[in-house]
Amino acid sequence: MNELTRRDFLTAAAATLLVMTERASSQTPPAADLRKDPAWSEAKVKNISDEELRASLDVLDIASLWARIAARVKFTGEADFLVSREQATRWFEPQRATVLAQAEDILHHKLYGWGPTPIQHGKVVDFNADYGKSGKYGFHYWYWARPLVQAFLITGDEKYLVEFDVLFNAWYEQREKVHGGWPGLDVIYYELGLGVRNRLFLEASALPHPSRSAQTHQRLLKTCLGAARWLYEEEKLGYRAGNWQIIGSFGLAHIALMIPEFKESDAWLALACERMLEHIRQDFFPDGCHSERCPSSYSAIAYRDPRNLAVLLTAGDRRRDLAETIRKPLEKQVEFFLHTVAPDGYEPGINDGARAPLMPAILQDGYDLFGRRDSLFVMKSLTKRQTSEHGAEPADRSIHFAPSGFTVMRSDWTPNARYMLINHGPTGGGHSHADALSFELHAFGKALAIDSGIGDTYDDPDHARWYVHSAAHNMITIDGEDLDRAAAEGKDVLWQSEKTHDYFAATHHGYAQSKGVIHRRHIVFVKPRFFVIYDVIDASAAKQPHELHWNLHAATPLKIEESSIASESAPGLVIRVSEPWPAKLSKEIACVNGIRGFTRQQAKIDWLTLNQTIAAGETKQLAVVLYPFGDAAPPFELSSPRANEFVVRSGGRIDQLIFGKDQFELRQAMA
Repeated sequence: MNELTRRDFLTAAAATLLVMTERASSQTPPAADLRKDPAWSEAKVKNISDEELRASLDVLDIASLWARIAARVKFTGEADFLVSREQATRWFEPQRATVLAQAEDILHHKLYGWGPTPIQHGKVVDFNADYGKSGKYGFHYWYWARPLVQAFLITGDEKYLVEFDVLFNAWYEQREKVHGGWPGLDVIYYELGLGVRNRLFLEASALPHPSRSAQTHQRLLKTCLGAARWLYEEEKLGYRAGNWQIIGSFGLAHIALMIPEFKESDAWLALACERMLEHIRQDFFPDGCHSERCPSSYSAIAYRDPRNLAVLLTAGDRRRDLAETIRKPLEKQVEFFLHTVAPDGYEPGINDGARAPLMPAILQDGYDLFGRRDSLFVMKSLTKRQTSEHGAEPADRSIHFAPSGFTVMRSDWTPNARYMLINHGPTGGGHSHADALSFELHAFGKALAIDSGIGDTYDDPDHARWYVHSAAHNMITIDGEDLDRAAAEGKDVLWQSEKTHDYFAATHHGYAQSKGVIHRRHIVFVKPRFFVIYDVIDASAAKQPHELHWNLHAATPLKIEESSIASESAPGLVIRVSEPWPAKLSKEIACVNGIRGFTRQQAKIDWLTLNQTIAAGETKQLAVVLYPFGDAAPPFELSSPRANEFVVRSGGRIDQLIFGKDQFELRQAMA
């Protein structure tokens, strides 16, 4: 990602920020956080009077204001990307049946809140309803109400906006009665809720609704005003890493740009843009991966909001330079997404991210904004989105993202490709799971080995019990316990990509302090046929014996045979090991979203462990061959002439793999 210093920001955007901050420049923002003053919070944020609202605006006639606001508002379409009202309508029209069914549920107050379980409310919706400890906060993002706006866009039926007003006014009147389960975190007044729900409020307020009351209009304005003031106080405290401030900064800028008649809007916008540029500069690895290392979720958010801010800024000619300053570094993110996407078009469920389809809109951005024909190629090949434009296959199939610690081995750019993604990077903070040197495996159009991912919400009882733990990932665990994630970043990394093979190796020290054990993992992709994982477990610093568990979570049912482990059906996987480590099969929960054969997003899948004991001072070695197949399991033999040498014989070929600590050699011959 391009390095933008504060001086770079001021130089590139000075002309545009001059206009935005003309009024704000005469008022130096106070250093104190005004939210600490209960009287200020009550009068300026939570319960704004009609007089205070009028005093906050540069216009006298509030009734005429909404026409101007409506002309500026953009709508969320595909991937929550902001587009014109006409574009949003075209996007939702093919989804008419689904949208109208969802809107019908809302009309009858059957609300899904946040997560898969709805609550059937009575005549008046209870906005303090128990959607779960985290789910209550998510409920107040108002994502659940979007089908009302979408249904109106499709049908033009005012009943959807009438219901929106009913729900909004009930929420407005109940706000002070809503209580959350996280100490010190208000459900209504906190960064994510304020940064998200006002997007929908602005959309609804921009649609033609002649019967909307003056009171509702005023309440919508007061809600946006209070949100912006709260967010301004939050963001002026300084930069904070992570996705929260990205969302909050965009929410602040969004209100400022849609309602510039607020006298404070120039100050809001200047601060929001400054914070967003700080995040672009500091929150991303140079290879485009977001610092929280959740490609399917938080990375997408970190792309979406700067992208949408650039769209809003471009709408005003005075701000095009600033928009380009924000937009330009996003190309690296597009590049990261297109290389990490699996052959089924899904981003793997890594850390606190579920398996989720890579949004074609991101890849379309790659072409529209940056002229990347490789982005167009991947979009057409792996997401099935059709376009008349011609793409170009990416220059690299396998790629090593050294800064963020992701490596991809790929045979080709078709849905049937053999593909492995290796996670060997640093911790991403609070959204990280306790894994190191774990992997995901796809072949012949199917996900074969997956990390367990995440549940529906953080209230899922399996979240703390299972998903975040080391054993839920395709890696080696010691005594079934979690490693120290901060110490588990892959070190002494080797990467080699040749015509015949890809080779990766890294060492992690996640068990060094707790167990006295160091693990080095080597992975070879013998193109395009099979993978070999060679593990060296060094217990020279251990003080007692430990149990080793080699874990693999298979999205296809497995069976243990005499000489190997194999999938029960095709396409599938054959697994053979170099040492007599006893194998055990059990089942555990995993995110299987989008995988053929599953009807729910989470399901129990086969969990294979290879088990062995290591004595204090001992070193163990194990090679595992993962041989994917399309139609029938391939016959092959695995032998080990020496401790670090392995021979695979299959299909009239002999592949000899020789591992050293810091080198690898592949010798190939015909049988």
